[in-house]
Amino acid sequence: PMQMVNDSTFVMWFDANHLKEYVSSDEFKNINPKYPEKKKKLEKFANGLNEFDNPVLMFLTLRHTQYGV
Repeated sequence: PMQMVNDSTFVMWFDANHLKEYVSSDEFKNINPKYPEKKKKLEKFANGLNEFDNPVLMFLTLRHTQYGV
C-alpha cells in the first residue's frame, strides 16, 4: 500500500515479516544495485527485525530536475 504525502513524497509500509522474507529471497539476492552499501544496510536492518515489530515505513521522495519530475 502506498499513500501520497504531498506532490513529491509517498509513504509505503511493509509488515516486518514480509520485508525479512523479501530480503532473504533469491530475487533480492540477485539484484545488482547502484549502491551496494545501501543494499547491505537494508539486509542488516531487515535481519534485525522480529515478528512483533511494528510495520516498516518507507518514504519515497521524487527529485525535480530541469526536465520535470
